[in-house]
Amino acid sequence: MGTSASESETRTPLRRLALALVVLAAALSAFVYATRRTPSVVLAQTNSDHYSHVSAAALALAHGPRVYTGPIRDLCRQPQSRNDPTLQAIVAAARERRVAPMDVCLSAEAGYEVPLVVNWPAHPRPYPPGNLLWFAPIGLAYASGALGFAAACGLALASILLGAALASVALAWALGLFEDRGRRSREARWLLLAVYLVACLFLWGWSLAGFYDALALGPLFVAAGAWRRDRPALALAAFGLATFFHFRALWFLPLGLWALARAWPMLAGRRAPTHAGDRKWAGLGLGLGALSALSLALLSTQLGEFPPNHALHFPRMGEASAGQWAGLAGLFVTLGLAASLRPRARMMAGCAAWVLLMIMAAPQAMAWHAITLLPLVALAPPPEPGRPPLGSLAALVWIELAARTFFGATVWPGWIETLLGRLG
Repeated sequence: MGTSASESETRTPLRRLALALVVLAAALSAFVYATRRTPSVVLAQTNSDHYSHVSAAALALAHGPRVYTGPIRDLCRQPQSRNDPTLQAIVAAARERRVAPMDVCLSAEAGYEVPLVVNWPAHPRPYPPGNLLWFAPIGLAYASGALGFAAACGLALASILLGAALASVALAWALGLFEDRGRRSREARWLLLAVYLVACLFLWGWSLAGFYDALALGPLFVAAGAWRRDRPALALAAFGLATFFHFRALWFLPLGLWALARAWPMLAGRRAPTHAGDRKWAGLGLGLGALSALSLALLSTQLGEFPPNHALHFPRMGEASAGQWAGLAGLFVTLGLAASLRPRARMMAGCAAWVLLMIMAAPQAMAWHAITLLPLVALAPPPEPGRPPLGSLAALVWIELAARTFFGATVWPGWIETLLGRLG
């Protein structure tokens, strides 16, 4: 089938937005690198995720699936005594890079020339293959000595901000930011733009801190936009890609199951594709999802060993405060009301309810995990022509409540003050 007129009209502004955001990502990367206070480069100077991804990718290139089947420290040389040269090398590397000595890894078998740095070394890497693949070029360059530690951290940040730029374009498409502008009131256009900007600022803030979650959020935004446009094959491909990059994409499993159920007749040959390439893309999504599921299966026996850190984790719910219980009740009640009042809100409500259960089942809830809630903004039922996007606004308010209840976070972009402080 050909491209619709509305799709053709939105391509040019989306391309311009993509170009502007990629330039912005490059400029921010250069600025943060040039004004770095520590070798880790990123705004959150205590964050260790970005350089851990780089080093873990290098270890995966050398050790394969062993990064999933046992503690990372088992792949590193261990000092045997206080006078062991290995210990001296670890302490020197930690001091130079300003990292914890326990995170320094001198690879026992890989033959790399420089010390690697991986956080949570007592555990396997809890990330799917897409994470390792994305950071592998930087990891190989760093481990071979072609890049210094700060340069590797700077490139890791640049790659994460590139993901944030692409995710922001995907969100603009999912929300229909450039569609039917002539049929929207001025107030509706401004409200939609405000929702979009708040969501992007939330996403970019944690990306500047060195968290790579945008790589999975971009495909999730595409999957949400495909649901809005009733394109299950595209949604299945995007959801599979999202799970390939991050296991937290499984927070939106109801969306993936909808896509699979709707696309399966086409994959089974009982229905003709509605768009060129639908069968190929849906098959690719299934394949990427299967690879992610395989890595999760390798990890499954050890995921429970990560220490819990929040009171709304199922085994610890007796420790939750009255405020947390009130917030949790409010989150579920608003979802029930939304699903009962608007049938088109049931996908958003179903995904959000599943998200709450997944958070409570997981032992850890970190502040940056809250950005994974952002696809709910795109899953809100689209407004009627000429009406303001109250569904997306309500979803953003719900995300704020969930972020405060579970993660102690807020969508408010406080990171801008930190960024401006680099000018001083």
